[in-house]
Amino acid sequence: MVRIDLEIKQQIRKNIATQIRQQTKDMDKDDIVDLLIDTVFEFQGAKEFNNYLKNALYTAKAENIQLTLFDLDTLEPSDVEQDTMKFLEKKVESCEITEEHYREVIAKVQAHGKKAKNQLKELGKLQSVKKSKPKKDCRKHEPDVVEVVKLDEDVCCPICGKPMSHLGYSEKTVIEYQPAQYTVKKIKLEKKVCPANCTDENGKSIIMKAQPKEPDLIDKSIATASLVAGLAYEKFMMGTPLYRLEKDATAFGTDLSRQTMSNVMQTSHELYIKELCEQMNRDLVKQNVIHMDETPLQCLSLKDRSTSYMVCGVSGEHAQQQMVLYQFKESRSKESITSMLGTDFTGVLMTDGLQGYRSYQGCTKLTCLAHARRYFYEAVNCRDDYAQLKKILNASKNADNLDKVQSFLEEHESLNRLIAVLNRISELYQIENFFSDVPAELRTKARQELSKPLFEKLVLEVEIVAEGFEEKTKPYTAAAYFLERKEELARYLDNGIYPIDNNLAERKMKSFVIPRKNFLFANSVEGAQAAAGYMTLLESAKMNGLNPFEYLKYVLNTLKYYKDGQIPQNVLEELVPYSKTLPKYLYLDSKN
Repeated sequence: MVRIDLEIKQQIRKNIATQIRQQTKDMDKDDIVDLLIDTVFEFQGAKEFNNYLKNALYTAKAENIQLTLFDLDTLEPSDVEQDTMKFLEKKVESCEITEEHYREVIAKVQAHGKKAKNQLKELGKLQSVKKSKPKKDCRKHEPDVVEVVKLDEDVCCPICGKPMSHLGYSEKTVIEYQPAQYTVKKIKLEKKVCPANCTDENGKSIIMKAQPKEPDLIDKSIATASLVAGLAYEKFMMGTPLYRLEKDATAFGTDLSRQTMSNVMQTSHELYIKELCEQMNRDLVKQNVIHMDETPLQCLSLKDRSTSYMVCGVSGEHAQQQMVLYQFKESRSKESITSMLGTDFTGVLMTDGLQGYRSYQGCTKLTCLAHARRYFYEAVNCRDDYAQLKKILNASKNADNLDKVQSFLEEHESLNRLIAVLNRISELYQIENFFSDVPAELRTKARQELSKPLFEKLVLEVEIVAEGFEEKTKPYTAAAYFLERKEELARYLDNGIYPIDNNLAERKMKSFVIPRKNFLFANSVEGAQAAAGYMTLLESAKMNGLNPFEYLKYVLNTLKYYKDGQIPQNVLEELVPYSKTLPKYLYLDSKN
């Protein structure tokens, strides 16, 4: 960057001052003040005017919002957006909504309106509403190391030769990588013998040996808390199978076989992890809302390897205790569900509509709307006329082509019916997106007044699909699936804390599916149960903002002192991932 010399600045200022004095020598005081105001407005006033326009856009008066919500070159607000704005107007008039929540919802409606520039693009995508995630930037993190590079103290100006003065620092951020390290540590315990050769009652010499500072994680084993936590993190979080970890250890000069890795992980699970997971299971069944899902996991020690599953239960999105519990089951029958939830669970259970979940008694059951939508999407996506429609949309994506699209849909009535169902489901998700960050009471009212009429129309459109297609076709199967579960699908409308779909459990199950692609199967039932235990702690740690590796290492280092006895109840309660008494350094944002 080129810097201007101080003398040059002073000369420029002097020239400007001379010109201003010559132009204002015949002006009176008021004219000079007016000129000064105009000059300041050119620089500062324009910025304040832009801020005013921005504030006016998000004002609490709904009539102003309706005038400025959409640009002239975009479409008119959709029916869902108009109904949402009317709903907000009514709540503002009755003082049932705060200004902050009002602005949040209006901002989301505005963003959705700008995103949907025309209905043709929405028909081409056939996608549900998705939340935008904030971008992550490592430059905003607190640095681990700060390196300061200074100039020489005797550096001088290349023009005048005077010593340079300190101005400040410019900054840049870099990231360095250090591969995993295996440190072989040998602990020597001093032994002392009596110099007088004293013996005990059995005639053996009196020998005393120093005791280790900490108990062993596993008796007579090379395992440490950091080793077990690191192996579990690499296998279940990063998807690295043990045979690759064995090669990695060999590359760093450490002989560590995969059999040894498997043994220390499984033994640590039996000694420590299992009891902590049982405590989490007791806490899970106390939640108001639970999501459940399952995925196949082959176990070589079972006769029928195709019937074994990994099942997960997840606490609701709005629960105070955020957790996910994995359990290995030899089948996905009703008994496997009862083993996790017990027989006294009376909360809300959200699933994908599997018959085993539906037959569970004693709780309020919800069914995932995303699963129901998926069947309709598959029924549309495989059609030849939908492929033709996409070609029309790609040929011309402006509003002038709307008549051609409408005439095409009129000629293909079956496709038009299926697209109508998908669009109706998309509208339900739009409302969920608009009110995702408001209190549960307000979300309940929005669902009752906005979503419920849409859902009733959706049921009618699905019934038309069921009547218009032959049995065993994909559209009929999708409609039959929906109508058989329509009461469970609609039950989310009753309460703002109820989820609309089971995507929360789907994402947590995907966290297991990814590493399963690498290790493929479990050799034994005990190994599969150990995998479930480590996944439970590591994934629950992520949900609560903890560093998974550091958290698991802390748990093992704490519980190894109770290796030879029963772990106290208060210790288990303090070690669960959602505990409020965990050390601050375990959290990922502790440096920030």
